[in-house]
Amino acid sequence: MFPYMRVTDSRGTITVSGEHTSYGAPDEALLTLGVMTEGPDLQKAQQENNENIKNIVGTLQANGVSKSDIQTANYQIIPRYSFEDGKQIFNGYEVVNILRLHLRSIERAGKIIDDAVKAGANRVEGIQFLSSHSTALYQHALEQAFQDALAKATVLARQSGQELVPDPLSIKEGQSVEFPSPMKLAVQESAILPGEISVKASLIVTFTTH
Repeated sequence: MFPYMRVTDSRGTITVSGEHTSYGAPDEALLTLGVMTEGPDLQKAQQENNENIKNIVGTLQANGVSKSDIQTANYQIIPRYSFEDGKQIFNGYEVVNILRLHLRSIERAGKIIDDAVKAGANRVEGIQFLSSHSTALYQHALEQAFQDALAKATVLARQSGQELVPDPLSIKEGQSVEFPSPMKLAVQESAILPGEISVKASLIVTFTTH
C-alpha cells in the first residue's frame, strides 16, 4: 500500500494513493491436463501416448471444446535410470504430453475433466477460472480507486486548512492485479467450484490546493 504523502510547492499539492478491488463471477477457464506413458520401447510409449491424446481430443470436441482452443502446452521424452551398486541402469522412457484448454463455458468443466480421464488422461494439472468481463471489472476498480484517492485528499486538505481542487494535477496508474479462482475438485463426478474473480486497481493521484 502506498503511504500518504504531502508535497508543498508554490501552488500547494497533495499526493495520495487510491485502490479498489472489483469482484465478478468467472465464466471461462484454462484447464491443463494430459497423458504420461512409459516403457522400455520409446516408439511404443509414444504410440500409446498419441492414441490417448487422440481419444482425449475427440472427447473434448464432443463436449463442445473447439479445436482452436486445444493447444499442446508441454511435450517431453524423459529417459529413466536407476542406480544399483554404483551402476547406472536404463529403465525405459517416460513420454509426457500436456494440453492446455480454453473452456469458453465452465458449466461442463466437471464433465469435461471426467470424460478426458475416461479417454486416457492421467495428468490433471490444474484449472484457472477467468472472466470474459475482466476489462469492465478493471475499469470499475479504476473508477473506485480514484474516488478512494479523492476522499483521502479531501480529508488531508481539510485537516491541513487547505481547499482542494478536485481536478487532479496528475494520475499515475499502478499495475493491475487479477486474482483468478483456484481449482477445487472432488472425484465422481468432478465438482468444480469456480468462486469469484477479483481485479485490483491502484493509483497515485496528485491534487492541487489553495
